[in-house]
Amino acid sequence: MKKQYLLFILLLSICNSYGQELIQEAEVSKAYVGYADGWQNTSFKTPVKVFSNRLGFLKISGANFLIEFSGDKAKLEENTAFDSAELTAQELVSSKNEKNGLVSTTYKGKLVYNTFDGVYSPDVSVVYTINQADILRLKISNNKNSKQYIFDLVIK
Repeated sequence: MKKQYLLFILLLSICNSYGQELIQEAEVSKAYVGYADGWQNTSFKTPVKVFSNRLGFLKISGANFLIEFSGDKAKLEENTAFDSAELTAQELVSSKNEKNGLVSTTYKGKLVYNTFDGVYSPDVSVVYTINQADILRLKISNNKNSKQYIFDLVIK
């Protein structure tokens, strides 16, 4: 009888691990900043790394970008414990199939920065452009200070 329970628990744990969405690691190859008159290329002193999945998980590391995105309100430093931010309380707003086979999903939530001074957490909206299992592009909008960025991603 114990063997049957062990077998059931083993199968259940295997099913749970395969059912989870994998985290994709990518680097930003091109970045664009939004202005009133359109989008312009931009770059950062250090690379911006993105960890994400199709279910709305998002973690961004790159202190220079995060400081700029916060409007200099977040105190961060590269290569320390305070050089990343994570999307929390994400909520799916929309999902749209494009004609070229891409899917655009929009999530809203809080991008939480753990900083030297405490926590900075603006409301953001993130648009993921997805091709099958790969996230190719992110559009991030900070609702607190109206900053917008688009990132073209290269998957590692």
